[in-house]
Amino acid sequence: MVVVCGDNLIGGRRILTWKLLNAMLEETLLGELKDFADKPERAAKLNFGNPEKLDSNVVYDPDLNDGVVLSIAPLWELVPWKEAKNYWKELLEGRYEWSSMGKLLRKKGLVK
Repeated sequence: MVVVCGDNLIGGRRILTWKLLNAMLEETLLGELKDFADKPERAAKLNFGNPEKLDSNVVYDPDLNDGVVLSIAPLWELVPWKEAKNYWKELLEGRYEWSSMGKLLRKKGLVK
């Protein structure tokens, strides 16, 4: 966002401009913070999709026997690892049905 505040603004107009700028920045920051807080909660509860159709008793419970990639896949929004997102998509498509994570996702109602 680029904000130009010229020197020709005087008195109340300059104050109003700064108040609007601060309000916009505050709204943006609060939105980003809320999104940042929602991502780990959504991953922990495996709340991806329509909440009315999901089994709320099923939560993220990684099994080390699944390996690192499948265990971290539900956290793909939080980790800077492209493979996590790829494996997440594959899990949702029904691949790796043998894995504990695959079983959790089926039980939760997320597998397509």
